[in-house]
Amino acid sequence: MSGSFRVEKVVTSGTLALDGGEWDVENNIWLIVDDNEVVIVDAVHATATTTRSPWRQSSGSS
Repeated sequence: MSGSFRVEKVVTSGTLALDGGEWDVENNIWLIVDDNEVVIVDAVHATATTTRSPWRQSSGSS
């Protein structure tokens, strides 16, 4: 992803059923978008995604 991009927040809603209980929940999903690509960040379900910023390159990378 290069050039200009935008970040959009999408909220999904549902019911979490666990151990005999039910809770209404909302989940924030972030879309990082440019003219050619979309990167989806769903931090609740992919904790590894949150450990590295998509905008920061690791040392040694160009």
